[in-house]
Amino acid sequence: MFIFRSIMKGMNSDIVILAHINFSLPAMLIRLFNPRCKIWLISYGTKVWRPLKRWKKSIFKQADRIICISRFTKNSVISLHEAHPDRCIILNNTLDPFIKLPAKFAKPEYLLACYGLNDTQKIVLTPTWMSATEKFKGYDNVINAISRIRQDITNIIYLLAGPCDATEKERIETLISTNGLSANVILTGFIKEYELTDHSLMADLFVLPSVKEVLVSSLLKPLHAACL
Repeated sequence: MFIFRSIMKGMNSDIVILAHINFSLPAMLIRLFNPRCKIWLISYGTKVWRPLKRWKKSIFKQADRIICISRFTKNSVISLHEAHPDRCIILNNTLDPFIKLPAKFAKPEYLLACYGLNDTQKIVLTPTWMSATEKFKGYDNVINAISRIRQDITNIIYLLAGPCDATEKERIETLISTNGLSANVILTGFIKEYELTDHSLMADLFVLPSVKEVLVSSLLKPLHAACL
């Protein structure tokens, strides 16, 4: 139904912007029925940094504009997917200018109760997507680090937040058990968008250990200044 509705709307559209490479199929069908429609593709993440199936790769030749979030991504889509350089532009990720800062910078009581924690514990947070096919995320290194420092910081808690496929969940749980960290590591599962800010407030330390996804520290300066 989603694809059908997208095609119907695209039939009368001048421009269709694809927020993900996985929307290639409806975009190509829209172009078939509405040749005048411009297709813009936003390119980011590991999905476009590696080889794609031919039908999905073809969108890079059909798209009128390819919006890349980094120079690395732009070079990747040109070399891997034969995107035309003149159609590629770089638009870096930025902070939402309309972001609303919390009125109170304290660990939310309802989340402390949900996870059986208290505000004296030192909480480390990593929000991520966990998949057996993406071993570069680095959270297993954090788990190993927690096992080494918990003798000195006995009240440390690692919140590993986000969805996890079954295979990877089993691997992570084995790693947690092997290191004796059942009381120190919490897999939260999927977090609803409206709870993301509250989970961030839980953290004494935010950790992004991925070797391929870089958090630009300069983007955090406005938030840091606002917190002060």
